[in-house]
Amino acid sequence: MTKWNCVNTRKNSPITILFECGWSGECFPAPSTPSSNDDGDSNSTLLGSATLKTAIAHVKPKIPALYLMDQNSAHTMTCGKNTVCGDEWETTMLCHFIYDDNGEEDVPVAVLDDGREAVVITLGDGSGIPSRGKASVVTRCLGKGGTYG
Repeated sequence: MTKWNCVNTRKNSPITILFECGWSGECFPAPSTPSSNDDGDSNSTLLGSATLKTAIAHVKPKIPALYLMDQNSAHTMTCGKNTVCGDEWETTMLCHFIYDDNGEEDVPVAVLDDGREAVVITLGDGSGIPSRGKASVVTRCLGKGGTYG
């Protein structure tokens, strides 16, 4: 019963995420501002039951490289020992991603300027962003007779 109580508490608790870009070191909190319980704006609060896709939607407009990474299927998230590729962002809940293989001491935490504690999630590592000078493998293969595979 203790295990389920712990899981349910994490699913229903508000959480703040600090997305760190692995290629540039820039950091973006989600939600970007602290929410008060009185404002009634549920869009400004992330719960542990939110999916990774929902969480990244808070910061995606601020990180143009994510659109490029989407096109190349090169987007990953890492938190402690856990790594999830972009194909699984729609089905993975924040609470499972953060705590499943990580003990409390393994979860990276940072304190934001406004005093909130945020779980640090690293986006990519820079290797998924293609260089401008070289075409992708798929593009090169398609250029050789129009077939791939």
